[in-house]
Amino acid sequence: MDLELEITNHIRWIDSLASLLDSEELTEETFNAISEHDKCALGQWLMSKDSKSLQGLPEFEKLIESHKLFHELAAEMVEAVQLNQETDVMVLQTQFIEESRKVIDNLRRLK
Repeated sequence: MDLELEITNHIRWIDSLASLLDSEELTEETFNAISEHDKCALGQWLMSKDSKSLQGLPEFEKLIESHKLFHELAAEMVEAVQLNQETDVMVLQTQFIEESRKVIDNLRRLK
């Protein structure tokens, strides 16, 4: 298993989210893909048999928690952008970036 690839996948997902934030309207399907932690490449890997050797490790459990929260914050941020709630967007963006760092840190700890 290539944890560096999973870090790259995570960063690519953030890039794709950034491009979606400029969209005038998001479909429900797209919003679900943002909010559901098991829809992205990293989330699918976390739930797959490929990560089985790491499952049960405290670091792995922390990764799952931070990844879920990361997606929750992403969804909240998208909603705030859509509603033009600039103050909320700024607060959520800070939390989102911090949680993203935790995801990457947890992946690196697993290496």
